[in-house]
Amino acid sequence: MPTVLSGAELPEQELISATLDGELQRVGDAFCPIDTVVGVSQRAASVAACAPDWAIAERLKAAWIYGAIPGLPRPLQLSVDSRIRLHPISTRFVVYREVVVDEGDLAVIGGMPVTTALRTAIDLARSFAHFSGRHEDVVSRLAAVGEFSLAECVDAIDARRNLPNKHAALQRLRRSLADRQPAFTR
Repeated sequence: MPTVLSGAELPEQELISATLDGELQRVGDAFCPIDTVVGVSQRAASVAACAPDWAIAERLKAAWIYGAIPGLPRPLQLSVDSRIRLHPISTRFVVYREVVVDEGDLAVIGGMPVTTALRTAIDLARSFAHFSGRHEDVVSRLAAVGEFSLAECVDAIDARRNLPNKHAALQRLRRSLADRQPAFTR
């Protein structure tokens, strides 16, 4: 039996009934056995259960997968590598972006391609018009999970040409990670 169940394995009514009976628990839009400790791989597998094969989990959805935010973000934020020449249409339930991804920008977790914690933090710092204290906290948690520093963020941003919102992202990352101690002092 798979560790994460969705409507592909059983009808949703059966899954909800099993949840009410105390046999399953909800993980995002999927379900897993009640005795499963929900972690990164289960959250990623729950996204994979409802996402197309070519999709990449990114931004707030990736932050949720890494455990940097508690609640399931809506709408589903997915991206597609611009090199595969696929142009998905966003809906009110799923927002797609075409992005350029390098080999080191992705991790496959629970069968789902997910942007790394570092790439996710940079994308969050670049993509929101209003970057609040909530977003700063998410970036800080991603840095703890991904064990990266402000210097690594700066290097990753500087390595990219023609990156939109580069200067705003650097300022936001400095604010988010300024008080964070290096990993070796914790």
